[in-house]
Amino acid sequence: MKKFNKYIIIILMVFFMGFFSILSYTINSQAQSAEFVYNTSARFDILEYAEGANFGENLNKIELTLPSEDKWNLTRIGINFTDIEYERGIFIGEDTILENTYYPMIKSVQSLAVQIKLTSTTKIFGAYIYGDADSPSGSDSIYFQLRGYDSQNNIPNSTIYAGETLNLNISTVSNWYYQKFDTAIELSKGNYSLVMDVQNIQTGTSIYKWYYNDINPKYPDLFRSIESSNTWNTINESTFLYKLDQTKLNDFYPTEINMSVKIGDDYHPVDNITNKGEGKLNLTDINYSSDNSNPISIEVFNNQSSPLLFNITYFTRFSKNLHSIGTSTIKASDDFINWTLNPQIINCDCNNSIRFDYPNNWEDPRIFRDGVDITINCTIDTNEKYLEIPDNEIKDASWEIKSASRKVDFSITYGSLSLEPLQDMQFSVSPPSIQGNLTFILYDPDGFLEYQELKSVVSTSTSFLYQIPENPLRGIHKAYIIWNNATDAGIKIQEFQVTIPFTLDPMVVITIAVVSVLGLAGSISAYQVYKRVKASKERHRQKIYNKYMDIINLQYILIIDKKSGLDVYQQKFTGKELDATLVSGFLDAMRSFGIELTNSKDQTQTIKLEFQNSKILMTEYKEFRVILIMGENPSEDFLESIRELSLEIEKYYGDAIRQFRGGSIKEFRNIKKLVDHHLNTSLIYPLEIDEGVEIKLSSEEKSIINRAKQIIKKRNVNYFFVSHLLGTKGGFSVKDAETVLKLIEKKIFKQYQNSQ
Repeated sequence: MKKFNKYIIIILMVFFMGFFSILSYTINSQAQSAEFVYNTSARFDILEYAEGANFGENLNKIELTLPSEDKWNLTRIGINFTDIEYERGIFIGEDTILENTYYPMIKSVQSLAVQIKLTSTTKIFGAYIYGDADSPSGSDSIYFQLRGYDSQNNIPNSTIYAGETLNLNISTVSNWYYQKFDTAIELSKGNYSLVMDVQNIQTGTSIYKWYYNDINPKYPDLFRSIESSNTWNTINESTFLYKLDQTKLNDFYPTEINMSVKIGDDYHPVDNITNKGEGKLNLTDINYSSDNSNPISIEVFNNQSSPLLFNITYFTRFSKNLHSIGTSTIKASDDFINWTLNPQIINCDCNNSIRFDYPNNWEDPRIFRDGVDITINCTIDTNEKYLEIPDNEIKDASWEIKSASRKVDFSITYGSLSLEPLQDMQFSVSPPSIQGNLTFILYDPDGFLEYQELKSVVSTSTSFLYQIPENPLRGIHKAYIIWNNATDAGIKIQEFQVTIPFTLDPMVVITIAVVSVLGLAGSISAYQVYKRVKASKERHRQKIYNKYMDIINLQYILIIDKKSGLDVYQQKFTGKELDATLVSGFLDAMRSFGIELTNSKDQTQTIKLEFQNSKILMTEYKEFRVILIMGENPSEDFLESIRELSLEIEKYYGDAIRQFRGGSIKEFRNIKKLVDHHLNTSLIYPLEIDEGVEIKLSSEEKSIINRAKQIIKKRNVNYFFVSHLLGTKGGFSVKDAETVLKLIEKKIFKQYQNSQ
């Protein structure tokens, strides 16, 4: 009987040990049950236009004020010019001064004259001559006159237009001397003379000199003439030095003087219209970029020496690029990709409108302002593929542009779909375009992220290879292959069966038989240890997962003095502003339910309440309350972190809170360090890599750092988010999450300075 019992014990031992061995190969968790969702992002160009009309009078250049203090492009301008005339200025007839090259006016000389030629109707106010006088006498009488011109003899005629009795202005110093006429004279196009006319020179010692240039005069065809003893002598290519103080009048067309405007480096001619002194400019296809906040200065030119004056009315159109970030949502179960753009549109009170030329493959674009669909009030052109938001709809608000596109199909060639440990999972993708990215994501049978790889598409075929680990989970491993660019996307799903062959060596059977009696108790104990270890690993995995998801769901934290109700610290972890009515409504709801936490000052107490689609938690300890607003209910680990946070706040800030009566809260701002420490908020801050830290790193840590660098390089920024490494949907690698936390603790990953 005893022998029989021994056989029974041995048989049972072998049975259970074999059973547990086989079980270790067959136990599997449920595969990923949540729907797979993948998001991509890209930058889109959205154009903002601003139109305006204005006028200006008595201008010599055009200043265009920008619609706002941003960088705008001038894309269109129309200008009507009226009352075009030359600005009063100095016309230089001849100004080259040659030493001792002058003609002396002495007692025997009656007149000195120079021919001037007016190319258009001109108003003359006076003239400058270059000269000096030796021994001038106050009793000498010399007039400076503007006369007509005898074209046949190239001498002045007897017609005096100005300066009939204007005494010559000159002194003993060689210089330019202004001869101002009593009344400005308007002369038509033609030839005239400037004349130094002697009425009386009392002595023979007085000499009045008028310098001339006979080497390289500007206008060599003009004549210089001298009257002596009632006889005129003339000579050209030898001009007396003179300048005219003048204004040319508007008896010309813009094209006659080559009138043009300069925008940037380009010159644009002004066209004629019906009347002289009027013109127009219409530019519909320009792209001139302005400096930020500086007006655009448009200079006006002509082929004469005098600048122009004019009146204008004008129309302008400016544009600027908003560079909106857009995201795509790719769901495995949907036939469409959903696209969402979040442009920052600001009303500038400048008759602005918004235009977005959306991709040809996008369908049913919709426009939302503060969550309200206003598409019906906007322009959607499905032929030209653009949408436009008019000026009367633009307000400072939260904007969304939504559309959808059909999934793009592409082909994949797979190797074996049934794999064993250390074998290669491989496949080749033929993308729909050689522009874009391919992402390979693999989940294990437990639904956790096993592997992820992103490749830029550079050819018509892209290959992926992943080696199955030595000790993988047996079962279905699900692969998601996503192709996307800025405007299209597609997804393929493939399941791979991973099997682990079971072999039993005969020597193992003999060994089991020999040690079965001694090992039965140990086997049972080992199985119990195995269960405990597995449960411990699962709890650890869940704890890491909770730590990450809890902080993702955290929206706001407030610390409030219980007596006064004043908040001493608040921090938001979402893009939305804190709704004060939500908090006050929460507290009112507490009172309406008779909830008060006033009986225990030495222990922390926490209550939870769902209010207006938010999960609100309040932990009270002594004289303050910690209020948190979350998107979802937190884990117990998170609640314990809140209790520990409350104790530390009391330790370092309890006395200050009790003495707080309002006013500045600067002394409480370092509460942020306690919040960051206990709640692991670094997981949602933008992070940067401190490569100056000298510390030994594991291969896993080096791998995570390299992935972070790739993300920074790809996004062309100086920071990254933990969500870029781990993701918030579809599971993530717990080992990677642990590694990220270690790198944060080692201060290799630290909060990006520009976000602090």
